[in-house]
Amino acid sequence: NINYYNNSLVFLGRFAEQKNPLMLIEVAKILKENDFKFNLNLYGDGKLLKDIQKAIKKYNLENNVFINEPTTDIEEVLKKTDLLLLTSLYEGTPLVINEAFSQSVPCITTNFGDSIKTCVPSNCGLIIDNFDPNNYANNIMQLLNNKELYFKYRENAYNHSRSFSDEKIKENWINLIESL
Repeated sequence: NINYYNNSLVFLGRFAEQKNPLMLIEVAKILKENDFKFNLNLYGDGKLLKDIQKAIKKYNLENNVFINEPTTDIEEVLKKTDLLLLTSLYEGTPLVINEAFSQSVPCITTNFGDSIKTCVPSNCGLIIDNFDPNNYANNIMQLLNNKELYFKYRENAYNHSRSFSDEKIKENWINLIESL
């Protein structure tokens, strides 16, 4: 799916401190201040929900940022998305990245630890090495304003996801068993 959806951004996760969703509201504020056209859909629930709602109202982001109930139909959400955004303070290996890649959706994420380097190859998304909303917002704008690079990231994301296909996993298991 090498399409473009007018800067449609998505966050899928718990509204908890670990996931750092309030940073995304700061990022949205900066995008809006820079007259960058976008929409950000947040899918989730959690103890920070009220704080997120207050921040959206405080920064007049009601026409840009939308809170949605958690969903199990991740594929359907991602089919209409340009970028997956992660702002986690720490993670293990977030499966949502591979789910996004399988739908040709690149990722912009904070550097939450060593596992991120294998989760997001440099040609499939961006890893932001700090938690500065200005830096994060600037990276979103730069990537989405460079359509040639953006579409290459979409293609690369999908191709990377193929390494986790049923066929590839089956092949790896067969090779492992045969090597024993």
